[in-house]
Amino acid sequence: MDIPKEKKKKDPKYNNSSEYNKAYYAKRREEILTTLKTKCICELCGRKVNYQNMNQHKTTQLCSNNRKSIITELSEQVEKLSQEIKELKSN
Repeated sequence: MDIPKEKKKKDPKYNNSSEYNKAYYAKRREEILTTLKTKCICELCGRKVNYQNMNQHKTTQLCSNNRKSIITELSEQVEKLSQEIKELKSN
């Protein structure tokens, strides 16, 4: 027979009630909005996108068409490092 596990008792302070959520948002409204509005660069295609729309952007045709392949990124890194090595040897 399976013995049912006891559920953890939730801390009433963090019960995710609508009152708690409203109070949390009211305290941190500006911080939340600035985080969502900040622009960040997509690591797949290099385009600037709002933080809030990043996951949706990654699924778009625009992002998939402009993605850099891993091989090209690695070859660019190799070229940069070889140039730095040449500069160090010449000095």
